[in-house]
Amino acid sequence: MRLALWEARHAAALKNYDDAARFYMTLFNDLELEERRKYLDEFVAVLEEMGSANAGSDYSKQIMLLLQSRVLFPHEATVLNASAKFFFVVGRLLEAFDFAQEAVSGSEGLSHIYALVNLENIKSNIMDQWHWAMLNDMNRNAAYASAIELVANWRPESRVLDLGTGTGLLTSIARRLCFHLINSTARLSSWHFKRDVYCCEVDLNMCDIAEKILNEAVIRKHSSEIILEDIGSEKIDVVITETMDCGLLGEGIACSLYDIHTRILSSSPVIVPRCATVYACIIESTAIMDEHVSVFCGCRFASDSVTASYDTSGTLGELEPYWCCSAAEIRGGYKILSKTIEIFAVNFDSRAELYKIVNTGITELRMTPIIRDGTAHCIMAWFSCLLFPGAPLLNTSPETTGCWQQALYPLPKPMSLHRGCICTLKIKAYKDQLLCALRDIVIPEDPEIAENVEQPCSSDNGNNTLLKGKNVEQESKTDKDESSVLPSKRSRHDSDTSTSMIISYKNYASP
Repeated sequence: MRLALWEARHAAALKNYDDAARFYMTLFNDLELEERRKYLDEFVAVLEEMGSANAGSDYSKQIMLLLQSRVLFPHEATVLNASAKFFFVVGRLLEAFDFAQEAVSGSEGLSHIYALVNLENIKSNIMDQWHWAMLNDMNRNAAYASAIELVANWRPESRVLDLGTGTGLLTSIARRLCFHLINSTARLSSWHFKRDVYCCEVDLNMCDIAEKILNEAVIRKHSSEIILEDIGSEKIDVVITETMDCGLLGEGIACSLYDIHTRILSSSPVIVPRCATVYACIIESTAIMDEHVSVFCGCRFASDSVTASYDTSGTLGELEPYWCCSAAEIRGGYKILSKTIEIFAVNFDSRAELYKIVNTGITELRMTPIIRDGTAHCIMAWFSCLLFPGAPLLNTSPETTGCWQQALYPLPKPMSLHRGCICTLKIKAYKDQLLCALRDIVIPEDPEIAENVEQPCSSDNGNNTLLKGKNVEQESKTDKDESSVLPSKRSRHDSDTSTSMIISYKNYASP
């Protein structure tokens, strides 16, 4: 026994962790469980090091040692945690998740805390946190289940592709492999597609999960790489996808659908979702301005979420067009200053509309009346989506509690607005970006309102927001010119509006 213990510790000191684990197990075979526990900590330390010390191997020997350790220490949380760490290090995240989950359920005290930390770290590496919220959004899941049921009843002979399947939830619904909620009771669906249901996914972790759930291979490709041979050499009749971010286009839904429209869809396809509409309003929130605009040595600097919609070069590159945030979590809350208006709409089953978005882009102006006085800091946007006629609408407005956040477009510079003004928003949809910028403020011929709006926002202190890299001398020059520019530009707005003054927000906020 002493020899086995010496050999185990000697091998561990030499970082021969596989040999050390085997010597410890030889020692444990001659001991009762309580005696084994005396050496548990040093044994667990060896188990935790095995994965990192054997990078590039097939790990079959190490896995066998871990399984043997489970026999020697049944339901031991520290051994389960060590096993979870091993599988995490070697990239086998699903096995790591299983071990960590078992460790959580069978532990207490400090070991339980370690197990919880391990489990959350593994979950975050399997998929982003927002994906967990999405999977648990019952309204979203029920809406998709309803839409799929309607399509399956209408066209049961269709061939189906789930584009970006993730964990395989929508594919499992389409294949009638899962339960869904009807009137708060679970029942197995009586509908199903009678022909093939394919799914594709580019994230390897997601593919592993989906294949485990579906018990069938996933097409491990981006949809743009799929060829007819991947889908049985026949074109697809129904496409199901949930690749919509809080700004609708950010996950590339328009690009992906246009691509498969041109290559692998039949002549009369069904797209789920059918169409979507984006809405927006102007809000007041100093917290949002604080998050995205800062002052350093007299210069103001703005985040990508600010500069993207006001970029004049035409090359956005990797700029993030908006900030994703739940309106309910905005620090200090917010005040809505304008009416909610529709800023963008798209029919996903229209190849012509998708062509415009993907190839030329769509640029439009929208007008929103100001309904209360305040300081504008941000434009907040969300969408509603019709998956299929008769199915519940998906709604991501601030009043909802689903998995989607809202898209926030912080302004480069605060702007004092007053009730009765009309703001013009410039909207551009191009590929996977939806940009929204404040362009003009139309002021009615009202001396009191005009006087108020001519004054800069008190919190601004006369400084314009700088795009990154601009110097403060340019800012000062713009401020001097601005006082003469603002009152001089007047026009007739429309037949229902008296003679009005139009302030260019672009000039006001430009460096």
